[in-house]
Amino acid sequence: MGSFELKVDLDKFRQEEQERKYSYSAFFEIKPGENPLRLLPRSMKIFTEGDYLFAHRYFVHYNMFDVQGYRMIVCPTTYKDTCPICEYVSQEVDKEKVGRIRRQERFLYNVFDLVDETLKVMETGPQIYDGFTRYWLDSEWGPPKMVGIDTGCMFKIVLVPAEKSSTGWNHYDVVATPKVVDLTSKLPENWVEIVDSLESKISLVRSKEELSKLVEYYVKGISPVIEETKKREEVFEERARELEELAKQQVKGNQQLVLPKTVQVKQEAPVQQQSKVPDCFGLNFAPRDQRCKVCVYWTKCRDAFISAE
Repeated sequence: MGSFELKVDLDKFRQEEQERKYSYSAFFEIKPGENPLRLLPRSMKIFTEGDYLFAHRYFVHYNMFDVQGYRMIVCPTTYKDTCPICEYVSQEVDKEKVGRIRRQERFLYNVFDLVDETLKVMETGPQIYDGFTRYWLDSEWGPPKMVGIDTGCMFKIVLVPAEKSSTGWNHYDVVATPKVVDLTSKLPENWVEIVDSLESKISLVRSKEELSKLVEYYVKGISPVIEETKKREEVFEERARELEELAKQQVKGNQQLVLPKTVQVKQEAPVQQQSKVPDCFGLNFAPRDQRCKVCVYWTKCRDAFISAE
Protein backbone atom coordinates (compact mmCIF):
# COMPACT_ATOMS: atom_id res chain seq x y z
CA MET A 1 0.00 0.00 0.00
CA GLY A 2 1.48 3.34 -1.05
CA SER A 3 2.12 6.31 1.23
CA PHE A 4 -0.44 9.07 1.54
CA GLU A 5 0.87 12.58 2.03
CA LEU A 6 -1.42 14.74 4.12
CA LYS A 7 -2.07 18.23 2.80
CA VAL A 8 -3.47 20.25 5.66
CA ASP A 9 -3.45 24.06 5.58
CA LEU A 10 -3.25 24.79 9.30
CA ASP A 11 -2.84 28.53 8.70
CA LYS A 12 -6.22 28.62 6.97
CA PHE A 13 -7.70 26.55 9.79
CA ARG A 14 -6.37 29.01 12.37
CA GLN A 15 -7.80 31.91 10.38
CA GLU A 16 -11.25 30.35 10.19
CA GLU A 17 -11.16 29.43 13.87
CA GLN A 18 -10.28 33.01 14.75
CA GLU A 19 -13.15 34.29 12.63
CA ARG A 20 -15.51 31.80 14.28
CA LYS A 21 -14.27 32.66 17.76
CA TYR A 22 -14.75 36.38 17.24
CA SER A 23 -17.90 36.27 15.13
CA TYR A 24 -19.99 38.06 17.79
CA SER A 25 -22.19 35.00 18.04
CA ALA A 26 -22.11 35.18 21.82
CA PHE A 27 -23.53 37.77 24.17
CA PHE A 28 -21.86 38.37 27.51
CA GLU A 29 -23.84 36.42 30.08
CA ILE A 30 -24.09 37.98 33.53
CA LYS A 31 -24.10 35.19 36.10
CA PRO A 32 -24.62 35.35 39.87
CA GLY A 33 -21.45 36.56 41.58
CA GLU A 34 -18.57 38.47 39.96
CA ASN A 35 -18.33 38.82 36.18
CA PRO A 36 -14.92 40.26 35.18
CA LEU A 37 -14.58 42.11 31.88
CA ARG A 38 -12.78 44.84 30.00
CA LEU A 39 -14.91 47.54 28.43
CA LEU A 40 -14.02 48.62 24.88
CA PRO A 41 -15.16 51.69 22.92
CA ARG A 42 -18.55 51.50 21.27
CA SER A 43 -16.85 52.41 17.99
CA MET A 44 -13.43 53.39 16.66
CA LYS A 45 -14.62 56.97 16.19
CA ILE A 46 -13.38 57.66 19.70
CA PHE A 47 -9.86 57.46 18.27
CA THR A 48 -10.52 59.29 15.00
CA GLU A 49 -13.42 61.73 15.23
CA GLY A 50 -13.98 61.82 18.97
CA ASP A 51 -16.88 60.34 20.94
CA TYR A 52 -18.46 60.96 24.30
CA LEU A 53 -20.42 57.74 24.79
CA PHE A 54 -19.26 54.24 25.77
CA ALA A 55 -22.42 52.33 24.76
CA HIS A 56 -25.15 52.40 22.14
CA ARG A 57 -28.43 53.49 23.66
CA TYR A 58 -31.69 52.43 22.07
CA PHE A 59 -35.36 52.14 23.01
CA VAL A 60 -37.73 49.20 22.94
CA HIS A 61 -41.37 48.40 23.65
CA TYR A 62 -42.11 45.27 25.67
CA ASN A 63 -45.41 43.66 26.64
CA MET A 64 -47.46 44.43 23.53
CA PHE A 65 -47.61 40.80 22.41
CA ASP A 66 -46.48 37.59 24.05
CA VAL A 67 -45.71 35.81 20.79
CA GLN A 68 -42.40 35.00 19.14
CA GLY A 69 -41.08 37.82 16.98
CA TYR A 70 -43.21 40.51 18.62
CA ARG A 71 -42.17 40.37 22.26
CA MET A 72 -39.64 43.18 21.92
CA ILE A 73 -40.11 45.94 19.33
CA VAL A 74 -37.39 48.51 18.67
CA CYS A 75 -38.76 52.04 18.98
CA PRO A 76 -38.10 54.45 16.04
CA THR A 77 -37.22 57.19 18.54
CA THR A 78 -33.90 55.35 18.78
CA TYR A 79 -33.08 57.11 15.51
CA LYS A 80 -34.89 60.40 16.25
CA ASP A 81 -38.02 59.35 14.35
CA THR A 82 -41.66 59.38 15.39
CA CYS A 83 -43.20 56.21 16.80
CA PRO A 84 -46.88 55.19 16.41
CA ILE A 85 -46.66 53.20 19.65
CA CYS A 86 -45.35 56.20 21.62
CA GLU A 87 -48.06 58.38 20.06
CA TYR A 88 -50.72 55.92 21.17
CA VAL A 89 -49.27 55.81 24.70
CA SER A 90 -49.27 59.62 24.96
CA GLN A 91 -52.88 59.93 23.73
CA GLU A 92 -54.43 57.07 25.70
CA VAL A 93 -56.54 58.40 28.58
CA ASP A 94 -56.19 55.21 30.63
CA LYS A 95 -52.51 55.57 31.56
CA GLU A 96 -52.54 52.36 33.58
CA LYS A 97 -53.54 50.47 30.44
CA VAL A 98 -50.48 51.64 28.49
CA GLY A 99 -48.00 51.94 31.33
CA ARG A 100 -46.60 48.50 30.63
CA ILE A 101 -45.84 49.21 26.95
CA ARG A 102 -44.05 52.54 27.37
CA ARG A 103 -40.64 52.65 25.73
CA GLN A 104 -37.70 51.49 27.82
CA GLU A 105 -33.96 51.95 27.55
CA ARG A 106 -31.52 49.26 26.47
CA PHE A 107 -27.76 49.54 26.04
CA LEU A 108 -25.20 47.65 23.95
CA TYR A 109 -21.47 47.49 24.80
CA ASN A 110 -18.32 46.02 23.32
CA VAL A 111 -16.69 43.94 26.06
CA PHE A 112 -13.77 41.55 26.39
CA ASP A 113 -14.72 38.57 28.54
CA LEU A 114 -11.79 38.00 30.90
CA VAL A 115 -12.95 34.45 31.67
CA ASP A 116 -12.73 32.95 28.18
CA GLU A 117 -10.82 35.90 26.63
CA THR A 118 -13.17 36.61 23.72
CA LEU A 119 -14.85 39.70 22.34
CA LYS A 120 -18.56 39.79 23.05
CA VAL A 121 -21.60 42.03 23.01
CA MET A 122 -23.21 42.92 26.32
CA GLU A 123 -26.79 44.12 26.54
CA THR A 124 -28.19 45.66 29.73
CA GLY A 125 -30.81 47.95 31.17
CA PRO A 126 -30.19 51.37 32.75
CA GLN A 127 -29.04 50.11 36.17
CA ILE A 128 -25.75 48.70 34.88
CA TYR A 129 -25.32 51.59 32.45
CA ASP A 130 -25.67 54.08 35.31
CA GLY A 131 -23.05 52.09 37.22
CA PHE A 132 -20.55 52.57 34.39
CA THR A 133 -21.51 56.24 34.06
CA ARG A 134 -20.27 56.96 37.59
CA TYR A 135 -16.75 55.94 36.56
CA TRP A 136 -16.96 57.57 33.10
CA LEU A 137 -17.48 60.95 34.79
CA ASP A 138 -15.06 60.35 37.68
CA SER A 139 -11.84 62.34 37.22
CA GLU A 140 -9.83 59.55 38.88
CA TRP A 141 -11.11 56.99 36.37
CA GLY A 142 -12.62 58.42 33.19
CA PRO A 143 -12.39 57.15 29.58
CA PRO A 144 -8.67 56.15 29.51
CA LYS A 145 -9.07 53.72 32.41
CA MET A 146 -12.42 52.49 31.13
CA VAL A 147 -11.99 51.90 27.38
CA GLY A 148 -8.30 52.49 26.67
CA ILE A 149 -6.95 49.51 24.72
CA ASP A 150 -3.69 49.34 26.71
CA THR A 151 -4.63 51.48 29.71
CA GLY A 152 -8.09 50.20 30.60
CA CYS A 153 -8.82 48.54 33.93
CA MET A 154 -10.75 45.42 34.77
CA PHE A 155 -14.38 45.91 35.75
CA LYS A 156 -16.65 43.49 37.54
CA ILE A 157 -20.40 43.29 37.29
CA VAL A 158 -21.61 41.80 40.55
CA LEU A 159 -25.00 40.13 40.49
CA VAL A 160 -26.89 39.27 43.65
CA PRO A 161 -29.83 37.11 42.51
CA ALA A 162 -33.35 37.83 43.69
CA GLU A 163 -33.49 35.00 46.22
CA LYS A 164 -30.45 36.42 48.03
CA SER A 165 -31.21 40.11 47.57
CA SER A 166 -32.78 42.18 50.34
CA THR A 167 -35.12 43.77 47.82
CA GLY A 168 -36.41 40.52 46.36
CA TRP A 169 -35.12 41.55 42.93
CA ASN A 170 -31.84 40.92 41.12
CA HIS A 171 -29.31 43.51 42.23
CA TYR A 172 -26.40 44.62 40.04
CA ASP A 173 -23.27 46.54 40.98
CA VAL A 174 -20.54 47.80 38.66
CA VAL A 175 -17.17 47.70 40.42
CA ALA A 176 -13.92 49.11 39.00
CA THR A 177 -10.59 47.57 39.97
CA PRO A 178 -7.10 49.14 39.73
CA LYS A 179 -5.87 46.16 37.70
CA VAL A 180 -4.84 47.32 34.21
CA VAL A 181 -5.51 44.73 31.50
CA ASP A 182 -3.59 45.52 28.30
CA LEU A 183 -5.58 44.11 25.38
CA THR A 184 -3.00 44.91 22.71
CA SER A 185 -1.87 41.31 22.31
CA LYS A 186 -5.22 39.72 23.20
CA LEU A 187 -7.45 41.15 20.48
CA PRO A 188 -7.92 39.41 17.10
CA GLU A 189 -6.57 40.95 13.91
CA ASN A 190 -10.02 42.13 12.81
CA TRP A 191 -11.00 43.61 16.17
CA VAL A 192 -11.47 47.09 14.68
CA GLU A 193 -14.16 45.83 12.30
CA ILE A 194 -15.77 43.85 15.11
CA VAL A 195 -15.91 46.85 17.45
CA ASP A 196 -17.36 49.07 14.71
CA SER A 197 -20.17 46.60 14.01
CA LEU A 198 -21.76 46.96 17.45
CA GLU A 199 -24.67 49.14 16.36
CA SER A 200 -25.68 46.55 13.77
CA LYS A 201 -26.67 44.25 16.65
CA ILE A 202 -29.71 46.42 17.32
CA SER A 203 -32.75 44.84 15.68
CA LEU A 204 -34.18 46.65 12.66
CA VAL A 205 -37.00 49.11 13.22
CA ARG A 206 -40.29 48.04 11.67
CA SER A 207 -41.99 50.35 9.18
CA LYS A 208 -44.44 53.02 10.36
CA GLU A 209 -47.26 51.17 8.59
CA GLU A 210 -46.49 47.93 10.42
CA LEU A 211 -46.14 49.68 13.79
CA SER A 212 -49.50 51.42 13.28
CA LYS A 213 -51.04 48.06 12.45
CA LEU A 214 -49.51 46.56 15.59
CA VAL A 215 -51.07 49.33 17.67
CA GLU A 216 -54.43 48.46 16.10
CA TYR A 217 -53.92 44.78 16.92
CA TYR A 218 -52.95 45.68 20.49
CA VAL A 219 -56.07 47.81 21.01
CA LYS A 220 -58.30 45.08 19.58
CA GLY A 221 -56.48 42.30 21.42
CA ILE A 222 -55.53 40.55 18.18
CA SER A 223 -52.30 38.57 17.94
CA PRO A 224 -50.28 39.69 14.90
CA VAL A 225 -49.14 36.13 14.27
CA ILE A 226 -52.73 34.81 14.24
CA GLU A 227 -53.72 37.61 11.89
CA GLU A 228 -50.87 36.79 9.52
CA THR A 229 -51.72 33.10 9.63
CA LYS A 230 -55.32 33.86 8.67
CA LYS A 231 -54.12 35.96 5.74
CA ARG A 232 -51.81 33.20 4.56
CA GLU A 233 -54.63 30.66 4.81
CA GLU A 234 -56.91 32.92 2.77
CA VAL A 235 -54.25 33.31 0.08
CA PHE A 236 -53.62 29.57 -0.07
CA GLU A 237 -57.33 28.73 -0.20
CA GLU A 238 -57.91 31.24 -2.97
CA ARG A 239 -55.01 29.79 -4.93
CA ALA A 240 -56.42 26.29 -4.48
CA ARG A 241 -59.82 27.42 -5.81
CA GLU A 242 -58.13 28.98 -8.83
CA LEU A 243 -56.29 25.73 -9.58
CA GLU A 244 -59.47 23.70 -9.21
CA GLU A 245 -61.30 25.98 -11.61
CA LEU A 246 -58.41 25.74 -14.06
CA ALA A 247 -58.51 21.95 -13.79
CA LYS A 248 -62.25 21.86 -14.55
CA GLN A 249 -61.73 23.94 -17.66
CA GLN A 250 -58.92 21.67 -18.84
CA VAL A 251 -60.98 18.53 -18.17
CA LYS A 252 -63.72 19.92 -20.38
CA GLY A 253 -61.12 20.19 -23.10
CA ASN A 254 -60.28 16.51 -22.63
CA GLN A 255 -57.04 17.41 -20.83
CA GLN A 256 -56.61 15.46 -17.62
CA LEU A 257 -55.03 17.27 -14.72
CA VAL A 258 -54.27 15.98 -11.26
CA LEU A 259 -55.76 18.37 -8.77
CA PRO A 260 -53.34 19.70 -6.18
CA LYS A 261 -54.17 19.21 -2.56
CA THR A 262 -55.24 22.33 -0.72
CA VAL A 263 -52.19 24.02 0.67
CA GLN A 264 -52.05 23.79 4.41
CA VAL A 265 -50.40 26.35 6.65
CA LYS A 266 -47.71 24.69 8.68
CA GLN A 267 -48.50 25.11 12.35
CA GLU A 268 -45.71 25.23 14.86
CA ALA A 269 -45.74 22.50 17.46
CA PRO A 270 -47.07 23.75 20.79
CA VAL A 271 -44.51 24.61 23.38
CA GLN A 272 -44.24 21.93 26.03
CA GLN A 273 -45.33 23.19 29.40
CA GLN A 274 -42.54 23.38 31.90
CA SER A 275 -43.17 21.79 35.26
CA LYS A 276 -41.20 24.36 37.23
CA VAL A 277 -39.63 27.78 36.92
CA PRO A 278 -36.21 27.39 35.23
CA ASP A 279 -33.07 28.09 37.28
CA CYS A 280 -32.16 30.98 34.97
CA PHE A 281 -35.45 32.79 35.73
CA GLY A 282 -34.90 36.55 35.95
CA LEU A 283 -31.13 36.20 35.57
CA ASN A 284 -30.19 35.46 31.99
CA PHE A 285 -33.05 36.90 29.95
CA ALA A 286 -31.98 37.29 26.31
CA PRO A 287 -34.78 38.18 23.85
CA ARG A 288 -32.72 36.99 20.87
CA ASP A 289 -31.91 33.62 22.42
CA GLN A 290 -33.95 30.66 21.16
CA ARG A 291 -33.86 29.28 24.71
CA CYS A 292 -35.87 32.29 25.87
CA LYS A 293 -38.12 32.50 22.82
CA VAL A 294 -39.66 29.09 23.48
CA CYS A 295 -39.84 29.35 27.26
CA VAL A 296 -43.36 29.59 28.70
CA TYR A 297 -42.04 31.84 31.48
CA TRP A 298 -40.81 34.40 28.91
CA THR A 299 -43.02 37.30 29.98
CA LYS A 300 -42.61 36.89 33.74
CA CYS A 301 -38.85 36.32 33.38
CA ARG A 302 -38.52 39.42 31.21
CA ASP A 303 -40.43 41.59 33.71
CA ALA A 304 -38.28 40.32 36.58
CA PHE A 305 -35.11 40.90 34.57
CA ILE A 306 -36.03 44.46 33.55
CA SER A 307 -37.21 45.43 37.03
CA ALA A 308 -33.99 44.17 38.56
CA GLU A 309 -31.68 46.01 36.21
